[in-house]
Amino acid sequence: MSEAETTARAAAASVPASSPVDPGDVMGFAARALKEAASEAAEKDVSLLSLNSDFIGEARQGGKLAAKTEITRRTRSVVFASAELESEGRPVLTATAVFKVLG
Repeated sequence: MSEAETTARAAAASVPASSPVDPGDVMGFAARALKEAASEAAEKDVSLLSLNSDFIGEARQGGKLAAKTEITRRTRSVVFASAELESEGRPVLTATAVFKVLG
């Protein structure tokens, strides 16, 4: 259907650059990227119903974190999306999500 890319710089105060990014922060970034893509596809606000993720690598502090999202299915009331996250070109996480279309 449609694809989009979102990027961010992974950083936390007082953490060495070689330290890994907290997995919860990576999942949060994935959820935000997926919600942005779903909301754009629905042309309305959406609410997260389900998020499934699989970690396949590790992101490091200071590295570029990129999410490639894809809308896999859209109905009037539900949007299905998937994402692949990379850090500095290395795979970090795959995720799928289901969103309820609001309004």
